[in-house]
Amino acid sequence: YIYVKKGTTKSLIMIDEAWAMLNGGKSMVKFIEGLARRCRKYAGSIITGTQKVADYTQNLGAKACLDTSDWTLLLRQNPQALQDTQEILNLSDKQIEVIKSIQKNKNFSELIIKGEGTFALARFICDPFSAILYSTKKEHRDRKEKLIKQGYSTVDAVKIATKEFFNYV
Repeated sequence: YIYVKKGTTKSLIMIDEAWAMLNGGKSMVKFIEGLARRCRKYAGSIITGTQKVADYTQNLGAKACLDTSDWTLLLRQNPQALQDTQEILNLSDKQIEVIKSIQKNKNFSELIIKGEGTFALARFICDPFSAILYSTKKEHRDRKEKLIKQGYSTVDAVKIATKEFFNYV
């Protein structure tokens, strides 16, 4: 699509659980690499999300995604993966200590924002409705799906689940 529009329309491509594509076969790797290298030329952006920074070292397509990224967002990391993360992103010991301090609870999630000359600890806070809407917790997802199957709209299902889980209207 972004190639057809020749940069006349801004486009954003988001790939969640990107490890599946980044570790894909030869044609997938070639596609991802080409997309990552040419996306901006056509007024496009690509966002990839994966569990481990090391997923971006698996092949040329994955490496191109990381190398052409202006920004990297890091959530809480598995302690066993921190050494790889430090090496791949060229982080200092002090920066790794900040990553180790990342907190998450029912009210917020902390994250690292890394870019050219930037390394910041930020806190992502959602209102209760958005927290339920975006939640990947099984009990939240199951409740919303059950309500939708009962005939509620997505918005109403989220409102009901928000009231049930957060006692919030």
